[in-house]
Amino acid sequence: MSVKVSMSVVKSIIGRHIQESINKPALIDAIINTVDSQSLELLVDICISEHEYHPFNINDIVMFQHAWNINHLDHSLCDGIDSMYGIITGSDNYGDVFNPYYYKLNLMMFDLNDKNELIMMPIDRYSSEITRVSPEKAEDLHNIYKAIDVS
Repeated sequence: MSVKVSMSVVKSIIGRHIQESINKPALIDAIINTVDSQSLELLVDICISEHEYHPFNINDIVMFQHAWNINHLDHSLCDGIDSMYGIITGSDNYGDVFNPYYYKLNLMMFDLNDKNELIMMPIDRYSSEITRVSPEKAEDLHNIYKAIDVS
């Protein structure tokens, strides 16, 4: 869910997390004017979160909304509601180094080919659209990924 807020609210939220100093107004202004809108949204989300923020990492197993069919459910490749599973392989930024804070991440989605064989399909998703799966489910999917990767 995306909520629009005024820039004065964004400045206030970020400002509450910056130590008081003579340059605090300039620092807030620099952040607001030099950070792209997706990164600014992430900073505000982190500032107002009631839970500790954990950036995504390569090899994290995540889920995201995506169409699936009964065969995906039979192979435990979806949640049975509206999400498929994937593994983070990189960030979609222009650098060679993984950026866990980048707004768009590269994934390999657990999928099936036309013969119902397990395959991995490349897909990109916005970081705001993905969530980590439970540790137990992640372990199961890591084992599936290793089996696919080896073959």
